[in-house]
Amino acid sequence: CEPEALAYILQRPKLAMFLVTEAYNNIRRFFKNEKLKLTLNEDIETGEKILFLYILTSLPVDEALAKLNQLDDEWWLDRIDDYPDLCIHVQMI
Repeated sequence: CEPEALAYILQRPKLAMFLVTEAYNNIRRFFKNEKLKLTLNEDIETGEKILFLYILTSLPVDEALAKLNQLDDEWWLDRIDDYPDLCIHVQMI
């Protein structure tokens, strides 16, 4: 976790709890052993901070994207409005 991302999370206890419980558990349903990485970026147009949670994977691209779509459909799309400053993506390694 980058220092800027950690500072951002620590200022938002609800987001911190969400990440270490619900988000982590749901990601693990689809990505069992992949490492996770948090980075903080700024939206160029709005200047708002956006936290990116990357699932680092060496799976074939099609398989990784299929799992991400499944994660979205079965969980994340129902919760995304609660955390508009959080994006979950896969990153190929």
